[in-house]
Amino acid sequence: MSLSLMVLATLTAIIGLACLSLSQDKHWRVVRPSKTAVPRVRELRIVGYGVRVVCAALCIARDGISFSLILWPLTVGISAIVIGMTIAYRPVLLKPLASLAAQEAKA
Repeated sequence: MSLSLMVLATLTAIIGLACLSLSQDKHWRVVRPSKTAVPRVRELRIVGYGVRVVCAALCIARDGISFSLILWPLTVGISAIVIGMTIAYRPVLLKPLASLAAQEAKA
């Protein structure tokens, strides 16, 4: 149970930071270079921060409030490295998430 909560917390941190990074225009253009689709910035940020709160709750459920104050920033930091490397070297891996958050550009 403890390992599964940690894996789930790490995955939610990665998804949350992926949403937050895709809400920035620079990262969005790396993943989706076409001008026909623009991101839903507000929705991406709401989902990103919401999933980070879920990550914190999973860390608290796993180890209690005292250790989760250390564990949660570490999972967010590791997730930031993972997303940074993904955007730099394999941005195609974020295309499915970007296609969910895309809306057609207005002419």
